[in-house]
Amino acid sequence: MFAEIKTHGASGTITLNDAERGNCLNAMGLLQFQQALEDLRQEKSIRGIIITGSGNYFSTGTDLLALSQQMESDPLDRNNSDLEILVEVLLAMIRYPKPIVSALNGPALGNGAALALAADIVIGCNATSIGFPEVTRGLVASFGAVMLRMRLGRSTIAPMLLTGESLNAKQSCELGLVQEVVDSDLTWARSHEIIEAMNDTSPQAAQLTRKVLYETLSNSIEADLRSACGTAATARFTLSSREGISAFVEKRKPDWDDAYSSE
Repeated sequence: MFAEIKTHGASGTITLNDAERGNCLNAMGLLQFQQALEDLRQEKSIRGIIITGSGNYFSTGTDLLALSQQMESDPLDRNNSDLEILVEVLLAMIRYPKPIVSALNGPALGNGAALALAADIVIGCNATSIGFPEVTRGLVASFGAVMLRMRLGRSTIAPMLLTGESLNAKQSCELGLVQEVVDSDLTWARSHEIIEAMNDTSPQAAQLTRKVLYETLSNSIEADLRSACGTAATARFTLSSREGISAFVEKRKPDWDDAYSSE
């Protein structure tokens, strides 16, 4: 099971559970994650949700190995169901009736970082980094752009998306992407502590507060996410994406000149 649920007191934890593959995201895993959110939504005793990863990563983002294999088997076929499901997952998180905390046990990259930033609060550790390396793989960090715009200005976002470089925990905290940085073994504990503190608050008031925070964004962000889905899907049809993903899988530098001249 990719999305493993555990409950502890007032918190419900969803662990992305594919450590051997960096908790990468595919359509099936995202569907399981979406169902886990729904299951915990119905639990009245659960005041908030913690999202974390197993192993050394929070999530490395899109399953590029599966995407590469798909490209090899049928270059004209681009099954973008993972992108379409990701839109629904991010909207579900933004509209969720309970607070969500991302406990970043390690790097959060690409669409994995977009998932992390859809939470209300992000707790990091020294092993945490946040980055959108899509441009280095011939892809577009369109979901990342949308989620970053909820928190940062264009002048800050542009270098991240155009270089593909990651921010470490300290940099992420200074920019406000991460609210606290704790020891590596305390990310979940601190996240749980935050949710336990909500036991002294009114669930209905918390839900209404969250609604106020996001309702002004809700309609525009849905349009933005659906547009992002289209842009990300289009990028998968380019020769640059084919070269970038192949280079990533083969662990070599991409030959952008050859891909660009063939477009």
